[in-house]
Amino acid sequence: MKRVLIEISTITLGLFVLSITMGDLARLKDSDFEKKIQLEKISKAILLNKDSHSGEEFNASARRIEAELGHLRDEIEGVKEKLSSIKKPVFDEKYLRKRELDFLGSFENAGILVNQNKKQISELKAQLKEQIETQGELLSEVKAKGGKSRSEMVNKMLLPTVQISGDENVGSGTIVGSILRSGDKGRYSTYILTANHVVRNISNEKQRTGGEGFVVTTYNQKGAKTDYVADLVLRNERLDVALLKMKSGERFDAVAKLATREELKKLTVWSNVFAIGCPLGNDPIPTGGFISSQNSHIKGAGYWMVNAPTYFGNSGGGIFDAKTLKIIAVFSKIYTHGKIRPVVISHMGLVVPLQEIYPWLETNGFQCLIPKGS
Repeated sequence: MKRVLIEISTITLGLFVLSITMGDLARLKDSDFEKKIQLEKISKAILLNKDSHSGEEFNASARRIEAELGHLRDEIEGVKEKLSSIKKPVFDEKYLRKRELDFLGSFENAGILVNQNKKQISELKAQLKEQIETQGELLSEVKAKGGKSRSEMVNKMLLPTVQISGDENVGSGTIVGSILRSGDKGRYSTYILTANHVVRNISNEKQRTGGEGFVVTTYNQKGAKTDYVADLVLRNERLDVALLKMKSGERFDAVAKLATREELKKLTVWSNVFAIGCPLGNDPIPTGGFISSQNSHIKGAGYWMVNAPTYFGNSGGGIFDAKTLKIIAVFSKIYTHGKIRPVVISHMGLVVPLQEIYPWLETNGFQCLIPKGS
């Protein structure tokens, strides 16, 4: 009978210790303090049972349980060692800032880029001012060679230039036709050539605000401004060009003349040009340079490169032949260097020559804008 009681007690003790052991394993994620308390409870339970029972069977069971507890302690220490070896994540502020700036650089919306880089834009404005001041020499040279007066250059290049603006974006355009409407006496259809990405960015603003049309600002010889509204007529993403039409039916006298195809063929690298636009939201500004390449290709479209200084806001503005004062191309893109904080390369501007634009106009029924004989 005594032997049976001892075996029952041993089994009971084994089950008790086993249940405590299983619970302890389930609590491996508990704090070290809680693990120590559990081990103390197990030890006390063994001592209590050892005091109330005797015999070789009990001692053998107790030694086996002690061995199991030793293994358990080793496992706990192993887990603690693994946990201590895990390093907490360290957030690299420079890396996070770089990722933030990379994300910023991916924006096609020039307005957001301008707002986020005010310091750089301020520096660009200073550079632009310096460039404007240095244009006198080129203007004097053109006047001496071609006999162009200042008033002639203003009338043929500056006054046909308009600003196209939204709340966040600004671009340029050129009035290329003001044509009397057939059967509508005294009413004129006035067209503006600009860049597709200018109307695209402003259109995105209009979708948010529910507005319609595009605000077009014109300028007279005294610098007075007049705002009009224009509708989108045509756009071509591949060429990055678009055509707007004024809602107003009035006649516009300041209309740029477009170069003929024959005149375009005569232009080569080193041919002097003027870039006219509204960089950084300024009134129309002329900058001068020359054609530096006629062999750039992007998405199947042919581009020329000019080194006349250009900036954000020149997009859609006209590129004029310094000899004839006729528009020869539409400004499209400006080179930037670096993704973290893009640096504008102001003397590397890509423009769409008119020989790329004329077939597009003809296909869409706007031969009236193309010079006769082209």
